[in-house]
Amino acid sequence: MKTVHIIARNHMDPSWLRCFRDHYTHPARGDTVRPYADVEEQQISEYMDFAELYGVKYQIEQSLTVKEFLRRRPDERERFASLVKRGLLELAGGGEAVIDYNLTQGESWVRNHLYSRKYYDREFGVRPRFAITPDIFGLPSQLPQFFRSLGYDALIIFDRVMKNNKPFWPGLDGTPIVLDSCFLQPPEPNLRTADCVKLPSCSVCRGEGCAACAGTGLDMTYDMTRPDKELYRGAYYGNMSADAFLETLLQTEKDEYFVMITTEEPRIGGFLYGPLSDAAERHGMRVEYHTFEENHTLWCPGQEERLRSGDYTEDELDRRPEGNPASCGCYTSRIEIKKQNRALENLLAEAESMSVLALLSGGFAPQNLPRRNYPAQALETLWNQMAFVQFHDCVTGTLCDAAYTELLRILREIRRGVMQICSDAAAELFGEKTVNAPEGWNAAVLLNPTPFEQKLPVLRASGALGTNGIRVTDLSGAPIPVAEREEYHTDGLAGTPVTARLRAKIPPFGYRVVLWQPIKDCRTQWKALAPGERVVIENEFLRVSVGVCEIEEVYDKTAGRKLFGVCSLAVGRDIGSVYGRSEPERDHRVLEAGRAWVYRTDGCCGVFFSGDFHGEPQTDVSVWTQEVRLYEDEALVRFETRIDSHLRDARVYAHFEPAFAHGDTLFCEVPFGTMERGDPGQTNVLGLTDEWPSLGFAGVSNGTYSAAVLKGGLPASRLKDGAIEISLMRAVSSDDPKYAGALDMGVHIAEYAVCGWRGAFADGNASAKAASYLYEGFTFPLTGPGIWNAPGREPLTRDCGCLLPWLCGLPAGLRMSAVKRAENGKGIVIRLWESAGRETKLALPGKTLQPLDTLENPLPEPPVGEYTFRPFEIATFLVDPEIG
Repeated sequence: MKTVHIIARNHMDPSWLRCFRDHYTHPARGDTVRPYADVEEQQISEYMDFAELYGVKYQIEQSLTVKEFLRRRPDERERFASLVKRGLLELAGGGEAVIDYNLTQGESWVRNHLYSRKYYDREFGVRPRFAITPDIFGLPSQLPQFFRSLGYDALIIFDRVMKNNKPFWPGLDGTPIVLDSCFLQPPEPNLRTADCVKLPSCSVCRGEGCAACAGTGLDMTYDMTRPDKELYRGAYYGNMSADAFLETLLQTEKDEYFVMITTEEPRIGGFLYGPLSDAAERHGMRVEYHTFEENHTLWCPGQEERLRSGDYTEDELDRRPEGNPASCGCYTSRIEIKKQNRALENLLAEAESMSVLALLSGGFAPQNLPRRNYPAQALETLWNQMAFVQFHDCVTGTLCDAAYTELLRILREIRRGVMQICSDAAAELFGEKTVNAPEGWNAAVLLNPTPFEQKLPVLRASGALGTNGIRVTDLSGAPIPVAEREEYHTDGLAGTPVTARLRAKIPPFGYRVVLWQPIKDCRTQWKALAPGERVVIENEFLRVSVGVCEIEEVYDKTAGRKLFGVCSLAVGRDIGSVYGRSEPERDHRVLEAGRAWVYRTDGCCGVFFSGDFHGEPQTDVSVWTQEVRLYEDEALVRFETRIDSHLRDARVYAHFEPAFAHGDTLFCEVPFGTMERGDPGQTNVLGLTDEWPSLGFAGVSNGTYSAAVLKGGLPASRLKDGAIEISLMRAVSSDDPKYAGALDMGVHIAEYAVCGWRGAFADGNASAKAASYLYEGFTFPLTGPGIWNAPGREPLTRDCGCLLPWLCGLPAGLRMSAVKRAENGKGIVIRLWESAGRETKLALPGKTLQPLDTLENPLPEPPVGEYTFRPFEIATFLVDPEIG
């Protein structure tokens, strides 16, 4: 008997052309666009009916969607759980959200899946067997190792990402995974139903909700039965009965037929599932419904067993370390999302580290007053919100304007939650401490919850109106130099906020106590450069030669050689969409400064450029400034570029010309690793590609000398004619009014830095440099307005200290991904990864390391005192298991 195998799913975007929970008015049509949560509630509910009536099995990609459905329909929880248990609802391994893996740090990958699997296991007793990455824009090189560490032996992907049919994919470190690239591409001539069209608003109420649409505001009649549908790319759409459906299959003589039914919003309806069993009986056929996991086993029998035993040939391995990194627009469009995502990833990791420091110092104890609990659930909630931000249509900037507005609101909520955790942890550490500050002075603790020594921490304080500076000392009264200050002029009555960067070292995972006093007579010495005048700014490491228009040379004193030639800003004509360019970029022009000033303060010197740029048409004006800074004790040249942009169809980028011969390889930081890349040299289904995504750095090397650009939240990088280019922003006009915000009008601030070193690129510990240079630390006030000094507080007598000495001094190239309390509440978990591609040994004084998998389950290996990391290995350990 011939068999028809059917699998069913919807691709459930939480954000793209709709918001997740917010409604909005369509800018062209004027109707109300209902949120995805409305649509997906309807889809899940309908398939629950199909499951019970006809035995249909239905896949749900991500746990975010499940949580929202059950939040809206709490009375369906028991029924939903029953269908999961019976195997009729499949909870797939997509994580909390199907995030973009190129633009997110490795720890975000971990939390996206850790908390999703924890939720599924706790609520439904389900542990997905395979990873799934539908619709993402590329597969980074460490995904095989990462997914295997979660217990996934197979990865089910869109074929467009890898474009191959090889069954095994070894990533950057050589760990292989089964690669099922048949997803959405059943062997021809089998039928596939697919539709990514969005349901229109109800024509009667225009989206407001009425009897005609059952209050949904949607035209639910738009389904797969519409007669205007056509066959497209081998996919079945038309108005076809169950009998006609089977007769179409029977036109090809086969024993087994595979059919995938997948849409984003249009409904399949009961037209197919209801009559299908009877129709199959009439045609002498059998219908079987499958989950995706069952379907994979049918198509790829025995592959997981072969993977685990190593029973595969070289011809079966796809040796490309990464798959299609997508299009350049995804790395730069709506650049503020990328920058905020990177900042909040770091802040959230810092907040968790501070909570661990407090826990290990006796904080969060039941006897403490006031009583605070360790923020385990708050951290999980915030990481889950980050997963929403990192969804593949969010962090890439490809979402419509209304969804972008909703996303910015969520980002603000995350920031507030993160800072609250930092405040609570600092209060647990120092809330019972006091300092006898001299009259007119205040005291504060500067916290460094990172594995790097902070040489230039930031102190945030507030003085009386008119304050324009700050004086700082240690507890003995010895002055602490203020290398930089920034004033914020406000009309408030509370005073003038001041941010100061100090020349004061703070140990890793440590603190420093300072006394501070606002002053009103602080002035930085400025000097305007005359036309044609050139100046030099320098510290003990670097010398920067400056002209009126641009940086002309960066010289490395330590190496005794020129590091970079011209370092400039430039703009190019960029035609396309939020996804990418539709034609090669052209009309490149350097942004020349009209004026320049040089300044010097205690421990800092710099140059300030300003200029403007008239685009096409001439009304498209961009006003820009750039500050270039050198601090004492730091071998970096820091750049801060501020652009008040009204450009259209343009990309603004920073251009750096290495002053030494090097090859055509660009070293890029990727999640959990470093990639050596050449020219992308490809186009893809979304647009032209000429840039690579990278996280903290992009650099070059000739083996004896290396240079890098360090950056935060500026992912787009490329090597063009030997120069490193970093995209700062792009503004594209769109024919679709939903994407009007992609013009990115207004002020954008970009921070980046350059550095160099002797030796190969791996010798420079570039990943640590990139991770540490933007860290600022956290200020906890000990005195001042709003500080309640309870009697009996313990006086602080030490200026500084390390709160986690056994975790300080990590070997070069070994990066900390997380230090956290174990999910079961017993012990401290640390996660590290090797960044340089070299074998590295780790030993923590007085500690043993219990190897764990990424889900924090113990591995068979016994605890060890020393652990050897293989190149690019990611490893998780339990330490101090008695701490709860």
